[in-house]
Amino acid sequence: MIAETKIKETENSSVELSITLTADSVEQAYQTKLTKYAKELTINGFRKGKVPHSIIERKYGESIRNEATFDEIENGMKEAIEALDETKKPLPFSQPELLDEEKLLPFKANSDLTFTVKYDVSPKPEIKGYTDGKYGYDTAEVSEADIDAKVEDYRQKDAMIMSRSNGDEAKADDIATIDYAEIDDKGEKIEGTAREDYTFTIGKGTAPFELTEDVAGMKMGETKEIEKTFPADYSDKDLAGTSKKLTVTLKELKYNDIPEVDDEFAQDIKEEYKTVADLRAGIKGELETQIEQIVKNEKIKAVLDKMTEENTIDLPQSMINAQVEQQLNSYFQRMGATSQQISQMFTKEQLKGFADEIRPQAIKDLKASLILETIAKNEKLDATDEEINKVIADEQLDTSKYQKNQLDYLKQQLKFEVENDKAANFILEHNTFTEEAKKSLAELTAPKKAPEEETEEAKETSEAE
Repeated sequence: MIAETKIKETENSSVELSITLTADSVEQAYQTKLTKYAKELTINGFRKGKVPHSIIERKYGESIRNEATFDEIENGMKEAIEALDETKKPLPFSQPELLDEEKLLPFKANSDLTFTVKYDVSPKPEIKGYTDGKYGYDTAEVSEADIDAKVEDYRQKDAMIMSRSNGDEAKADDIATIDYAEIDDKGEKIEGTAREDYTFTIGKGTAPFELTEDVAGMKMGETKEIEKTFPADYSDKDLAGTSKKLTVTLKELKYNDIPEVDDEFAQDIKEEYKTVADLRAGIKGELETQIEQIVKNEKIKAVLDKMTEENTIDLPQSMINAQVEQQLNSYFQRMGATSQQISQMFTKEQLKGFADEIRPQAIKDLKASLILETIAKNEKLDATDEEINKVIADEQLDTSKYQKNQLDYLKQQLKFEVENDKAANFILEHNTFTEEAKKSLAELTAPKKAPEEETEEAKETSEAE
């Protein structure tokens, strides 16, 4: 039974929860455990289940008391946490840590027991200044060149790979399949250097030994001996400063048959496009929508960046670690790599290096999310059941196969997303934004360069691990 609980907030959104268990409850747990072992233990001279408690206590009393008391500590901690307000409960990825365990030992009989656990809780930042600010933003206009580039992208994606005729010579952009090997001065293949069916695009990508120019002009079935010399500062250290003799056979030659831009091509892209003019108008609308979304995101980001600089947001280490792990896992999932493949491809040091690289951005993402969450609470921008169900319908999520706990979790996540969207729109409505520059679409959509150096906070959290 719990006699008393006290909770103290500490730095970086963690708390220390002190719990006092009554002497009666601790002693009862010990006696229950003692009785259990009395029934199970076998000691010479006594039948199983008939060993006196005094004998068991003399031989195993301290170990049994430790086990019983630690069990009671675990149970008391769970009971105390369950009774706390949600804001004082541990984060899902923060395991409560028993403090000063060595000072609790040895456990005393018939004595109240006070212990303290430490864990991380959700941060509760007090965000100020998120309205009435003035910010600049960049935008872009869709040019004919932008539309041309998108049309060309569609052409390349719609291209069909066709085989060249036997007499055709290889040329730029052709897809060549070769066999090659290193040879000695007598023209004999050097053992272990042969490679079959190597495919590359002439003039694009990487060809072994920079054979692109040498393969250009060859015909299918032709074999050619080539000598290559590589400078001392060549990027491939194994080849730098060396000369190689090679035999190369062009086995297969293909090309991309790129369609002409006509009304039929437009209809292949989208059924509603009847003409090339329809296609170009559709592309322009899509690019303008893309620009609007980029501008919207940049406006929101400008406010969030300023809020991050002007407000103190204490992030618990466990939250940062979880965010970094999530972003790493998302990256590997996009690669299509399994956990086993990841462990085979990268060492622990390399994985830690990846984590250190993304840590600064993970911290920024967490702070931005917490700012939006705080604004939503401050302004009472609660998500309704109708809004959540609309998201489910719009995203065509089949919830009929969900178990109740899965559906509850999904709706909680969607609630969080809807409220953050409302907070973002609140930011847009309650601040002033002025256009500063009109860039090209390529400049506007170019990925932002990551900072060359970590923030001090990122360094500290990384070193703390």
